[in-house]
Amino acid sequence: MTLLVVTTWFVLVDDAYQRFIAKRGKPLRASGAEPTFADSEVITVSLIVEQLMNERWIVEGGVAQLPRGRKPRLLTLDVEKAGIIGVNAMTDVTTLVLADLNSSFRAQESFATPGEPERLVRNLADRIRRLMELHPETAFEAIGVSVPGRVDRRTQRLVFAPNLGWRDVDLKTALEEATKLPVSVENAANACALAELWSARHGEHVSHLVAVTVSEGIGVGMVMNGQLVRGSTGVAGEGGPPQLGHRPRGGSGPVVAPARRGADWAT
Repeated sequence: MTLLVVTTWFVLVDDAYQRFIAKRGKPLRASGAEPTFADSEVITVSLIVEQLMNERWIVEGGVAQLPRGRKPRLLTLDVEKAGIIGVNAMTDVTTLVLADLNSSFRAQESFATPGEPERLVRNLADRIRRLMELHPETAFEAIGVSVPGRVDRRTQRLVFAPNLGWRDVDLKTALEEATKLPVSVENAANACALAELWSARHGEHVSHLVAVTVSEGIGVGMVMNGQLVRGSTGVAGEGGPPQLGHRPRGGSGPVVAPARRGADWAT
């Protein structure tokens, strides 16, 4: 769940950057390239900070104590400015939270996951609207949704969630229309991996990790060199039952996804 908050924060910062470029009429990402220090004549760290301060995403804090030279003023996130809504949709239970930009939860509730995606969207929309009414002082910025299935990276459609039995579901568009807020959808294991990278206290030296989620099924999210490994289908970590220790038990065991009898799971 933390990933959804952190992801949205980075999206907001990038959005501020893009709007800054738009005002000055000179794009820096020609051919998909990321900006470099060679572009400093157009945009600098100071200008980005100015933009974020004008929009109250960051505020000035105390003054740093240095042995010599000008004492810099510290900057910090204005964590109370915005509220980010996180949704963790699992097979049995869906959890809805309101979090600040520090990934701290201000409100949380859970309910049984409906059997149809349309009912889930209606239920979420009603609860989100009620949440917004209960927190009128909060500027609601976005919604992040994690789902136990494959998500198309380009369209963010839920391609297939085997334990839910859902195929080709557009949760993003439906929730955006119902709530009037931007929505991001991500695979649950990928979300877990990024949450560990961005929010856990591993230190800056950690740039490779594998996150294994175990609930109704087993999911794997991988980070290499600080980047989420998605693969061409968006589920690079989902190596399949053999890689995760899928052991047949002679045909007498319970049915497990995807509808195979006589197996258990082991990591």
